[in-house]
Amino acid sequence: MPKKYSTEKERKEARKKSRQAFQRQNREKCRQWNREWQTDNAQYRATRDREKNRELRIFVLSHYSPPTPRCRCCGETLYEFLHLHHKEGGGNKHREEVGRGANFYKWIIKQDFPLGYEVLCANCDEAEGHYGICPHKLLHHPDETRETLCKYAETVK
Repeated sequence: MPKKYSTEKERKEARKKSRQAFQRQNREKCRQWNREWQTDNAQYRATRDREKNRELRIFVLSHYSPPTPRCRCCGETLYEFLHLHHKEGGGNKHREEVGRGANFYKWIIKQDFPLGYEVLCANCDEAEGHYGICPHKLLHHPDETRETLCKYAETVK
């Protein structure tokens, strides 16, 4: 005769305890089932992981550039082109410490979105990293010479 539970929560809790007891008693069998499922569903897992990582990335980019992610410098909005830029530099070293890709975005969320990051497109991010200044700033400040802006970039770094 099946057990009756007064609430759905009690039923779920009892089911959870039963499942955990079974897994403790049949550890190797459960591991084998898990390995088989992982192998049989590799394509599904890859697709699901890609989608979750994409949503995570958009969530973090949206926080630093609300309401929709866009490059702070040029206004680019295509998600595929956008990067999270370390304002003070040192991005490679930092990503080596906390991880890259989804791990980096999870770290950002866990740290409650720390200051020091901004959204830039790939071109602006590369230019800031290599030259200290983005060429778009030259376009937006035609009265200033390239040398003046480069000197400014050196003082900022």
